[in-house]
Amino acid sequence: MGAATSAPAVSRALEDAIEALGGEHSKDVSELVDVFERTEGRKEDTGPAGSDLGTSARDIVDSSRRRLKNATELGDVFELPDAVAAALFHRILAVNSTAGDDDTSTGDDDVAASTHAEISLADCVVYLAVCKTKPGAALEEADALFRRGCTLADLAKVAMDDDDDDEDARGPFLATLSRNLARSATGLTKKFPGLAAVVPALLLPFTRAHLAPVLCDPRGGGASPILTRAGAWLLAGTLPPERRREWTRVYSSDGGDGRSFVTFCSRVTASNGPLLVCVRTRGGCVLGGYVSVDAASTMGSDRADFQGDAACFVWSFGKMTKIENVNNDESPAGVYKSTGLNDHHVWCANGFTSDRFPNGLGFGGRVGHHALWIDADLERGHCRTGVSTFGNPRLIGDEAAEGGMHRACEFDGSLAGEFEVDAVEVWAVTPAATEAEPSGGRNEGNGGSGSKGGGVHAVGGWEARMMLDLVSNANGPARETR
Repeated sequence: MGAATSAPAVSRALEDAIEALGGEHSKDVSELVDVFERTEGRKEDTGPAGSDLGTSARDIVDSSRRRLKNATELGDVFELPDAVAAALFHRILAVNSTAGDDDTSTGDDDVAASTHAEISLADCVVYLAVCKTKPGAALEEADALFRRGCTLADLAKVAMDDDDDDEDARGPFLATLSRNLARSATGLTKKFPGLAAVVPALLLPFTRAHLAPVLCDPRGGGASPILTRAGAWLLAGTLPPERRREWTRVYSSDGGDGRSFVTFCSRVTASNGPLLVCVRTRGGCVLGGYVSVDAASTMGSDRADFQGDAACFVWSFGKMTKIENVNNDESPAGVYKSTGLNDHHVWCANGFTSDRFPNGLGFGGRVGHHALWIDADLERGHCRTGVSTFGNPRLIGDEAAEGGMHRACEFDGSLAGEFEVDAVEVWAVTPAATEAEPSGGRNEGNGGSGSKGGGVHAVGGWEARMMLDLVSNANGPARETR
């Protein structure tokens, strides 16, 4: 009698990967299996993977004998641009060559090709598990993809393959941003850590629709003059997945809302959920901040206090206009998260009469010294360095802008940048409900006393108490924790 044919061995790395991804009923594992089976011609295209059938390590080894022999085949299976497929093919080999090792790295580019020449479904599962569950691995992999020739434009195409603004908005925006970042000694993924979110999605085609938020304006305001969808994609990766679906413009200084801080306050407090504030300066810089807390409850209070939590951040894309004779200064482009050194994340005051309590919107630092500040007239602002809340550089950069639109000056012992505002927008990062006026208990534009917390601050007793505190405190208002 002939010897019985033995079943293919199941690796411990595959078993561990399936467990790490959530077990046999993992949606991610089901989607990977569906993609492989569909491209092998063994399953009809029925849309995103379901979760009714479990998939064990033995099922994967027994059912899929297909091997992807090169980057072209990988790109065909997962619908990837050529440059992304070429880099990813090598990275999957590299990670699997060290799978199961105690080493915390995700694999050496130089040894991968010689140790493993083809990619199986099991290899893809292991790679996905490493990226999604190993701390820092997705960021390492994003770095590795860039080292192997991927560009921002390549990854943007993966995230926005259904978008038709490639030539009109995405291309020029990414080209300018890439030019800004080329001046930086800091790695791209250190500047925009949200890029890590795109790596697992390279193997999960059905999840890519939620990498780049859909930008909408129920009032028909047209395309944003500040925020492109590619810009939204770069910022959205910093947020939880549920905050990446749809962003709704709730205020636009150039879109009919005008430059009234009363209107600004009423618009943002009428929205539900967190907000993204976007500013374009007359010098051409694009920057802003993220308010992580519910605007309706925190930006309509009568307390003069900093609000928000550690999920707040500030950001900059740098100067988004053509620059002649660019110097070699570090670009300010990037996302700057809370450092945890203090909780001075967001200050928004309206209606105060004392110069000691300026009216406007600020992120980080202390009163009068913010990472980003916009005056209540929505005409001027400043960006200051030395702000420990976010540990950011000056968000408009160190170069003086043409025509004095930005200027560097000494303020309070640190270098500061003041600018003139060209446009301001605010985006609600969750789908907006039917637009409504602020609640009756709120004094429109001046806050009110019906909400708990702090944010947009009203005049009244709180200002008087703060003034009394200043009189009794020779050092003035408390400075930020250093």
